[in-house]
Amino acid sequence: MPKDLAVMPRLFDLYGGLLTDRQRELFTLSYHHDLTLAEIAEEAGITRQAARDAVARTEDALRGYEDALGFYKRTVTMQDAINDAIKALSRAAIALLGADEPLGATSAPTGEDHGI
Repeated sequence: MPKDLAVMPRLFDLYGGLLTDRQRELFTLSYHHDLTLAEIAEEAGITRQAARDAVARTEDALRGYEDALGFYKRTVTMQDAINDAIKALSRAAIALLGADEPLGATSAPTGEDHGI
C-alpha cells in the first residue's frame, strides 16, 4: 500500500507522543527521511518484512488514535470554517467599500509611509 503522505505525517504530529520510541523511529525513517523498507531494515537491524509490518502497525495505531480522538478531523473542520469566514469577510468588505479587488490584493504600505 502506498504511503499516505497527506495525512500520516499530520497524524504523527498529533499522536506521535502516544507511540513507542521504536514506532516513532521507524515511522520517522519511512516518512520523514523517505527511506525504503530495505533501507529501514538495514538501519534498524531487522528484516524488510519486519520493517514493513512495524510501519504498517504504526500507521494503524495512528489511524486508531484518530478514530478514537478525532483531533485531525476537528482541525480540518476548523480550518475550513476559518477559510470560509475569511472569504465571507473579504466579500463583505468589497461590497461595503465598493472595492474592485479583495482586501490585501493592493500593495501594502511600506515603512516609509509611516515614518519607519
